[in-house]
Amino acid sequence: MDEDAVTWVKLDDNFFRNPKARTAGKNGRELYLASCCWSASQLTDGRVPKETLGQLAADAEVPRSTSNRLVAVGLWHDRGDHYEIHDFLKYNRAREDVEAEREASRERMANSRRSSAERAGDVRANNGRSSRAPTRPDPSIEKETRAKPKLGPYESDFNEIWAKYPRKVRRKQALAAYQARRRDGTSASMLATATEHFAIAMRSEGREQQHILHGSTFYGPKDPWEDYLNASAPPSNGADARRCSIHSWPNRCELRGQFWVHEDEL
Repeated sequence: MDEDAVTWVKLDDNFFRNPKARTAGKNGRELYLASCCWSASQLTDGRVPKETLGQLAADAEVPRSTSNRLVAVGLWHDRGDHYEIHDFLKYNRAREDVEAEREASRERMANSRRSSAERAGDVRANNGRSSRAPTRPDPSIEKETRAKPKLGPYESDFNEIWAKYPRKVRRKQALAAYQARRRDGTSASMLATATEHFAIAMRSEGREQQHILHGSTFYGPKDPWEDYLNASAPPSNGADARRCSIHSWPNRCELRGQFWVHEDEL
């Protein structure tokens, strides 16, 4: 099998305990897994055209109507002409990343073959020389250098804001979520501004690391980053800032005197 054609599917290791998966039932889980495998092999980024439903149902050995169950529990989202697998890019690589990696691999192999051919030519040339003349490396032959891995789409922009993000865990998942937002049309400057405001808010509140959103959630499909897009920094006094939950600031808080107050307390 061509190694370039091999892809892999990643699932949450608690998938079978997930409430949505349990509610979907055995047939629903079978069809969901079949759709994940198909999307990964076809590099569709979690999009499942409706005309493939018959094939997927046959692969999973379930009725076509099982699709309705997946939509009802939220494992699939109906997008008109196709279904979208929930959070597919949160755990799996995007098409652009896979193709970039394959191209880099082909380039490394081509460089290796060229280097091997050059070394073989040097050996043949040296065999034709007198044994009395010592051989030295030919300075005209450049040493093989390892190609630097290519950055994925939008990864350069992501690296800049990731340096400011207040909790640096699960970078790959955060990058995938960021790339998804950019493909949806969100600009780099909007995400950068929201990230900077979020970092300021976390420092002001003095929130512990384990209670700060993962990047994959902050840039995720529910768009919590939007709450910090037009924010101004909360007061530097941590006690004052804690009067208003960080998940509510700034859109649901108002400055009263020296304190930020949640709208429910107004």
